[in-house]
Amino acid sequence: LGRTAEAVAQLVDEARYPVVIVGGRARSAREELIAVADELALPVYNAFRRQDAFPENHARYAGHLGIGIPARQLDALERADLVLALGTQLDEVTTQSYRYPTPSQTLVLVGTGIEPARRGGLTFRVDSEVEPFLRELRDVASPRTRRASAANAAVHTFMTPPDTSGATRVHPADVIRAVRKLAPEDAIVTSDAGNFAQFMHRYWCFTAPRSQLGPSNAAMGYAVPAAVAAKLAEPRRTVIAMVGDGGALMTGQEIETAVRYRVPVTVLVFQNGLHGPLAVRQARKHGRLSGVTVPVTDFASWARGLGAAGYTVDDREQLEPIIASALVRQRPCVIDIRTDPDVVTPDIRLTSLLGAARPQQGQQ
Repeated sequence: LGRTAEAVAQLVDEARYPVVIVGGRARSAREELIAVADELALPVYNAFRRQDAFPENHARYAGHLGIGIPARQLDALERADLVLALGTQLDEVTTQSYRYPTPSQTLVLVGTGIEPARRGGLTFRVDSEVEPFLRELRDVASPRTRRASAANAAVHTFMTPPDTSGATRVHPADVIRAVRKLAPEDAIVTSDAGNFAQFMHRYWCFTAPRSQLGPSNAAMGYAVPAAVAAKLAEPRRTVIAMVGDGGALMTGQEIETAVRYRVPVTVLVFQNGLHGPLAVRQARKHGRLSGVTVPVTDFASWARGLGAAGYTVDDREQLEPIIASALVRQRPCVIDIRTDPDVVTPDIRLTSLLGAARPQQGQQ
């Protein structure tokens, strides 16, 4: 490991714009990574849905490589000549549809049990746990001084929730803002797949270690079972599940498991009556929707039927008092939040897509 670290240190010393992408398998190396980022002046990106790997309020944080990331936040990665991928498989979303690392960028892939990346550029694989590797790297690499990247400045703008004071219905960003305000700093957040999750990825600032659980693919139905498991593993921490109405109808009945084992999790159901990703694709391509609506469900009554506490929020003024009440209850709680169906992502309104699309020639 010593010689390998020396070789990587030489690459870092010679690189003009080295960057780091860190994944879930590097969570145990968090403190060592922070020290390396400070001493070597390395911009650090978190892999998709691994936002707790590196604190998002750190000066070297360059952004979350998720969905809908603006070009200015990719500045450090675009300019990089060396990419250190620590404990991550470099999946489709993290690589921004396999755009990065580019063939001209040298890739150093560090971690055990990680498949080598198939790419055209120069790749070095280090078969080592991330923490001891970083410790060795700190010992041999030369300290660097460089101001924070433009990507870090873009992060703060990107993560600032919008002004929703003029909204007549509950905006998903209001939900994230309210929960982040009321929940403890070290709360564990589990999330499902779906467009609603983009609001959490963008506006929740992950600062505590081991505070995020989410699928790195598009699998629905993850959040509620994951929350039950997380609370059993960390009984002293607040655990919050965020799930869409479609995902809740798939595996939300695991609330009964939480009731049976007396696991006080809080489940936020973002109910907009749509399978969001499918609705966006249909609206963009066809200018209409077909088979993507989800019937209005009374999730509060459903939760009470399973033995949990149930609340319904259909007005933004109800958000904070109901969330505050749920977070201090010593029993599983479900909050059915009726969000605006037009606000399908932080940047997309469904009506805009429907209005802009033109039916393809020959379509009826």
